[in-house]
Amino acid sequence: MADAQSSVNGDTINEIYASLGGMEVELDSDPLAFGPKRLNSKVAETRGLLTQCEAIFLRISKDLHMLKREHRRTNTILTLKKTDLLANDPEVRAGRNLTDREAIATTKLIDEINGANSLELSIQDLEALMVVVKAKRSDLKDVQGRLRDQLKICQEEISLGGFWGSRPSSDSKFELEAGQGRATSADIAGIGDLIGEVDGAIHLARQEGSWEDPEEEIVDLDEVLPDSATADDVDSFLDSDEDSEEDPEGSTASDEDDDFDIESILGSFEDED
Repeated sequence: MADAQSSVNGDTINEIYASLGGMEVELDSDPLAFGPKRLNSKVAETRGLLTQCEAIFLRISKDLHMLKREHRRTNTILTLKKTDLLANDPEVRAGRNLTDREAIATTKLIDEINGANSLELSIQDLEALMVVVKAKRSDLKDVQGRLRDQLKICQEEISLGGFWGSRPSSDSKFELEAGQGRATSADIAGIGDLIGEVDGAIHLARQEGSWEDPEEEIVDLDEVLPDSATADDVDSFLDSDEDSEEDPEGSTASDEDDDFDIESILGSFEDED
């Protein structure tokens, strides 16, 4: 119980107020221009801040509950002690009237009364701080809803022809040079003006006679490309290849067959008989 009361002091309360004051998320007026990663980072940042706010809320709720419990217990003990003094203490009973007796009893219970008052002040501080924490939590939840609305608007713009990331975010680690990045409507208009100026300069030069059209170089394909074979050359090459694959001993075998006489062989067998 002493831990709960000791945590409620001026330094702790000021630290919590400073922490709540830093929980701010700035929304972009045109989130589509920065790309989906920046929008997603803001969603994550808001979720993280809301988690911190919830942790503070739970901490204060716990301390407030314990202090209220201790305050009720302290008041009960104080009431019992005061009643006992009014009934049994001789010095208190010596008072001439009830008001005097209560004043004497209160004087004897000054330490207990100061403790109860200290608990009551701590409870009031936590209740006031709880109001601020609830307001900050509601604000962060509202930012979450605004981010969801921005995401829906971006999806509608994309369906109408828009695109993500038309310009880099301000917290980007690199800077684009002139001419880099996506072209905007101003860039397109500037390019159109530049082309018009070039066409006008060429037209004036032609009127003055100082413009010379570039000569077109005629390329002869017969000189550039290598000579190609004709269909007759291909057929003759294939025929010569087929002749070279035949057996070179074929003609010799046929000549030997012409010189070979089967009848002389049969006649030799008849002489033997």
